Amino acid sequence: KLVAEQDSKAYLGPEGDMAFVRALMPHVFGEDPTRGGRIEGMQTPGGTGGVRLALAMAQRAGVKRVLMGVPSWPNHAQIVADLGLELVTFNHATADGAADLDALRAALASAGEGDAVLLHGCCHNPTGIDYTPEQWAEIAALLADSPVLPAIDLAYQGLGEGMEADAAGTRAVLAAVPEALVAYSCDKNFGLYRDRVGAFFMQAA
Repeated sequence: KLVAEQDSKAYLGPEGDMAFVRALMPHVFGEDPTRGGRIEGMQTPGGTGGVRLALAMAQRAGVKRVLMGVPSWPNHAQIVADLGLELVTFNHATADGAADLDALRAALASAGEGDAVLLHGCCHNPTGIDYTPEQWAEIAALLADSPVLPAIDLAYQGLGEGMEADAAGTRAVLAAVPEALVAYSCDKNFGLYRDRVGAFFMQAA
């Protein structure tokens, strides 16, 4: 089918298929997918590639430490270590199976310039314990008053509470802060895990 229908075998640039990136953005960011021209993106090899690019860009911007709730997806800590960044962990979940917002509050309160926080946008891997909409609203407000750079790993969108609900936390944070990074995976929700389909987005002031 590709041989019959593709009009070119010309090399895609490092940014990947920008038609794919543009088509994906309304699903991730909603009705104003560029937020007035403040969001730009590129295609990545899966969500892993998106996380790697996000943290590498954060490092180039001066980030030295990454705050991360644990347990987390194993590749997160490996990427942080590979980049030579310092990993600062806090508990993601309480003993009764709820998201530990107190731990996140304390981590942000002790952080400052040169810090980023890595959050799961939905369907937390590996616990499955997500922040509630009310908690996301508080997280957005905390980040709005903090110099900490949000980096959100948004995987499994649509496989939790639905496409809109699963993106709501990410959108709340982006609406509250001037700058943020988003790594996106299509591997699971598109059923294309073998093809490693993802994107990296940056919101700039």
